[in-house]
Amino acid sequence: GNAYLAQNDYQKAIQYQEESLALSRTIDDRHGEMQALGNLGNAHAISGDFNRATEYQQQSLSLARKLGNRLEEAQALLGLGTTYSYRRDYAKAIEYHQQSLMLVREVRARLGEGIVLTNLGDAQFRLNQLVEAERVLFDGIELWESLRAGLGTNDAFKVSIFETQITAYRNLQEVLSAQNKFNAALEIAERGRARAFVELLARRIKSSEAVSETAQHPSIEQIQRTAKEQNATIVEYSIIREQFVETPHGASVQHTGEPQDSELFIWVVKPTGEIAFRRVDLKFLQQEKTSLENLVATSRILKGPRTRQGEAARAKLHQLAIAPIADLLPTDPKARVIFIPQESLFLLPFPA
Repeated sequence: GNAYLAQNDYQKAIQYQEESLALSRTIDDRHGEMQALGNLGNAHAISGDFNRATEYQQQSLSLARKLGNRLEEAQALLGLGTTYSYRRDYAKAIEYHQQSLMLVREVRARLGEGIVLTNLGDAQFRLNQLVEAERVLFDGIELWESLRAGLGTNDAFKVSIFETQITAYRNLQEVLSAQNKFNAALEIAERGRARAFVELLARRIKSSEAVSETAQHPSIEQIQRTAKEQNATIVEYSIIREQFVETPHGASVQHTGEPQDSELFIWVVKPTGEIAFRRVDLKFLQQEKTSLENLVATSRILKGPRTRQGEAARAKLHQLAIAPIADLLPTDPKARVIFIPQESLFLLPFPA
């Protein structure tokens, strides 16, 4: 059931979890019943059936308390908090996340604590509690970075509906930019990239300690110094995603199982060290049922019957990635520009 949930096949996920629940009850396996209830709640939450989700999660919570299982209780509370975030009832989400946070700290479930802090910070951001959200998300990032690379595959705490580590960095960029702390947001964007690099190295050389000293995230001062030393304009991109999409004409907001492209953050660091920040709204891509990744893939079509689609995608990508910062780019055609893309944007031919 969890495997199908990871593949976004909600119907099959629910089907297998229901079978698991029935079997657990048949053999009076209370622990299995509790886990199946929690998993069913999560599956229904992601599929958008919030009423059934909270019903199952409450049953799982009640059973966890009867069995005195503090870890499962914390997971049930996290599931409820996440479901209420999906419902956009952020006050209730914060209440459940704070209860879960107390328990995960009590049982020292470090991975679980990171997930709770990430989701709690996101809910606080949605209620415009920016100072609180900034502190909580910084705590979450510090915790993620203190964990051994790859712990997420081994820890017992595996109820994560939002993306885990990368979400904390992305949410904190939003929180900081909402407070006009654009330079601090750039540092967090770089910190997230550095963390991914650290974990990649750790998996390859089997020692997170060996790489911790060699892959520190750069500060604003270091980024500015690089621009001056290279005599180059540095352009850095960060893709921001949301769990909700607006229906056409903004009539309502719907929850989605997978995060959707929401905004593109762009920083331009000039050779003088001056930093400018621009943000580009990507919500129209949701209404067109596409994404940056799809646009990039289509833009690479150079021959055949879909050539015009490729041309249109390239024009749209120019409007999204280059036009908003055109006035900040050097006019000398020989001047150096260093692009730092993210994910699918690495496949863009920026010189073209």
